Amino acid sequence: MEQRIKRDVNLINLVSDFETRIEQGTLEYLDEKSINQLIDFYEREMQYDKAMEVVDLAIDQFQYRAEYLIAKAKLLFIESHLNESLEYIEKAELMAPGEREIICLKIKIYSHKKEFNKAKNLLEELRNSSYGEDMIDLYVAEATIYESEKNFDMMYIALKKALKINPSSREALEKFWRAVEASKNYADSIAFHKSLIDENPYNHIAWFNLGMSYNYDWKYEKAIDALEFAFIIQPNFEAAYTECGELCLQIGDVEKALDIFTEANQKFGPDSELMVTCASCHLKLGQVEKAKNILQKQ
Repeated sequence: MEQRIKRDVNLINLVSDFETRIEQGTLEYLDEKSINQLIDFYEREMQYDKAMEVVDLAIDQFQYRAEYLIAKAKLLFIESHLNESLEYIEKAELMAPGEREIICLKIKIYSHKKEFNKAKNLLEELRNSSYGEDMIDLYVAEATIYESEKNFDMMYIALKKALKINPSSREALEKFWRAVEASKNYADSIAFHKSLIDENPYNHIAWFNLGMSYNYDWKYEKAIDALEFAFIIQPNFEAAYTECGELCLQIGDVEKALDIFTEANQKFGPDSELMVTCASCHLKLGQVEKAKNILQKQ
């Protein structure tokens, strides 16, 4: 525990130092370890603009390293800049031909560009070299093609295969909820996510997916409990707060909804929409002055 706390403090200091030096214009060099830690941190926090700043710096410093070109391509893909993403991944491919990560990203890009023949040809190339844990990449790439083709049942099946290999795969878990929602496999999703949680009770994305599945299966109390577990395990999980608060309002538990939205606004805000929602909750509870005070702060 002491080592983990020390590691977390070091990371916080690294992030703070990076942001200060960037703002002051005094940052000239970062070592590889710091670059990789910063990229991982900003990607986890979904601060993709900050991650891009770090990646651009890395590319300037290490011009012949494919990994940073791949990282840039990934971020561009996340921001839906598909042509630019393809340009960077093709540059990376010149330095690291046959790299699995490059093939996987190209499949995703071509799928989103609706160039399915190219995507499927690359998928077969990937299939021929995929064994054991590597099958996760194959199934996630396959699911991306199915999603773009709107074949959501097959997308669901592919991602389920990936999660059976690695129940903690963040990418597979995040894509899986989209597959559940689109395919409407709510009952099966409930059973499957419960099995994932049995393996790892701290899998916050599995708790979120379970809560959302309960919601669509009209089991609202169970949905609220699951979503609450999600943001207790991962306090920065904004979507879990929002969905949980909305469900509390839906079943008439205004006090609990207010507590959740207030906490979310303190953690992620100030956010005008959340503040209006909090004011609305106060009004429903007959707390007119508190509602006025919140609205006057906007």
